[in-house]
This record gives sequence, C-alpha cells and structure tokens, in this order.
Amino acid sequence: MAESRGPREEWGTDRVLAACRRAWNTGSTAPDPGEPGPESPAGRASSLGRFVDLREIGRGGMGEVFEALDVDLRRPVAIKRLEDARAHAPEWRERFLREARIGGQLEHPNIVPVYELDFDASGAAYFAMRLVRGTNLADRLKALREDPTAPAYPLSRRLADFLKVCDAISFAHAKGVLHRDLKPSNVLLGEFGEVLVVDWGVAKLRDAVEPPAAGARAGAPDAGDPTRTGSVLGTPRYMAPEQARGDVRSVDERSDVHALGVTLAEVVGSWRPRELQAAIARATALRPEDRYQNVRALQDDLEAFLDGRTLAAARYNVFQVAGKWAARHRATAAVAGILCLAAAAVPIGARWHAAREEMQRAREAALRAEILARESPRPPPDAPAETAR
Repeated sequence: MAESRGPREEWGTDRVLAACRRAWNTGSTAPDPGEPGPESPAGRASSLGRFVDLREIGRGGMGEVFEALDVDLRRPVAIKRLEDARAHAPEWRERFLREARIGGQLEHPNIVPVYELDFDASGAAYFAMRLVRGTNLADRLKALREDPTAPAYPLSRRLADFLKVCDAISFAHAKGVLHRDLKPSNVLLGEFGEVLVVDWGVAKLRDAVEPPAAGARAGAPDAGDPTRTGSVLGTPRYMAPEQARGDVRSVDERSDVHALGVTLAEVVGSWRPRELQAAIARATALRPEDRYQNVRALQDDLEAFLDGRTLAAARYNVFQVAGKWAARHRATAAVAGILCLAAAAVPIGARWHAAREEMQRAREAALRAEILARESPRPPPDAPAETAR
C-alpha cells in the first residue's frame, strides 16, 4: 500500500540486514539478544510469521496496514491485519477473508497482488501484499489544484492513468467481481508509473449473497471511515443511486461505471472539454440503463477523445466531424485541400482564357479594319469637281 502520512521513516540498513541474516542462517525470525522484543512500545506484535519490523502506515474500513520485511524473500511488503475490535467477529472475519481471496485471484498488472493469507497467534487474520511507494490519486489531484510547485500532471497523462484503472475494473468484472468502492484514494500511483487499484474490502462476487456486517444498520456510516457498512456499502460521494438506496439486487457493473464517472470528473478537473463532459454525464446518469453499459464502452470513448475521434456520448454537426477527420489525417486533408482548390481553379481559368481570346480577337478585328481603311483608293486632290448642269 502507498504511504500517505508524511515522509517515510528509514528502516535502518543494519536492522534489515540483521533480520535477513537471522533468517538465512537459522531459519528463525526471533530477534537477537538486545534487539527489540516481539512487542512494540504500543503493545503490538512487531512480527507476524516471517514478516518482521512491522510499522503502521495507514488504516482502512476494517483493518490496519503495516510496512514489514519478508525475511524469507528479503523484500518489503504491506501487511493488512483485521483490527482487534473486529478480529473475532464472524461477519467481519468473513469480509476480511473475502477481500484477501478476491485480491489473490485477481492477477492483473493494475491490481495490487496478495502474497499470503494467514492468522496470528491470537487467531486474527492478516494478509501480505505488494508494497507500493508513491501516493494515491486523490492526493495527487489535490496537490495539482492547490500546490503551484507540484509536479506537472497534464490531462493526457491523467486520462492515461485513469484508463489503467478502467483496465483493472474491466478485468475484475470479467471475473464476476464488483469493486463497489471506487474513488481516487483507492488508486495508488507508484514512483515508476505504476497505477494500482486497491481496497477490495467491500467487493462482491456478482451472484454471491451479501453477508451483513456486525452491529451495522443499513446506511450507517462506519466510525472513522467514509465507507458505509450494512446493506449500503461504498463511499456516498461516489455511490450510484441504486447503491445508495441499498438495492443490492440492482447493483451491478454499471454501479462501478458510475463511480468511475465521478472519479473521471475529478481527474478532468473544473475545465472540461465538451466531449469529456458528455462522457462524464453518460457515466453518471441516474438510471443504470442510461449509463455506459460496461467499462469497455467508457474506455472506448476516452480513447477516441485522445485519438481525436468522435465519442459515442457526444453529438456533432457535419463541420465538427469534418474538422476531427482533418485533424487526424493532416497530410491527406492537405492534399484534399489542394485538389479542391485546383478543381475550383479550373472553371475560373477557363473563363479567364476565353475572355483573353475574345479580347485578342477584338484587337485583331480592329487592326484589320485599320489596315483596310489605309489601303482603300482616295480621289486626287487637283481633280475638277463636277458641276451640275
């Protein structure tokens, strides 16, 4: 998981190497004499099986997230553990196990992989997953809005990252899994271009029966987290209407499309090109039948926007369609323009040539008349004039 609470504390090379050396030489993760014991100052275990040096880096709706070291594979990992207050409640336990198993089955480049599921000495469940260093999409967008010194994050790149999120959700839908809590804070952006969808805690298999959460009523917010529990699951700001009503039977892939539409609105920002506004409006339509019917259809429109093609969600007049075609085929459009000018020039040239020939004929006729006038005989000047008799 990505760390979001300020600069990360450095592990300390000696401590990491010592833990790895113990595992390599003895097969044990037990600390050497003089090192910190199995309990942290807060009274929490600092190791879980082969995962040592646990330090909390975040909390979610159901559990706590730690950074840890896998001493067998010598790599940092993220550990999510069901919090103590819920660790032994059957309903919460079932939800937590389902999250781990769904994450373990969704093998996709844009979904955080789950490495291992196990239980600690008290019987509380935990699972290990990939540790992603970076930030989340919500924080990146906030910095873009509020911090003028934030790194550049142009619209084209934001849309490219969003399309990776769509890839992950489209894959999950193909496997029969609904996320139901899509939002920018559940999208991690790694330091090297990684885009990963996380927090499948309220995910649902399409045809599975929904287990109730212990002690929660329909629509009651979970303390400390905006994700609701009970028959209303998700974050209210991003919920589709049918999801907000708790209409579990109506929640399907189009409910996730709605959440993607709200997320897309935040990704695009307040200044929205007309076509993207049309895509957002279709994705977030109140009625499921008026939305994109699947994630792929939304992706197709966004890819069309990036390629300069027309979008299914937008309307165009003939000049806008022609303009888009010309923008995509600049060389062809240039040649076509030249040919059009040439075609228009042909009749103009023909008329000019005819007029020129007519003028030439008129000049020749005038010249002939002048020559004939000069060559016609004239009476001698001293000839006597005839008198009438």
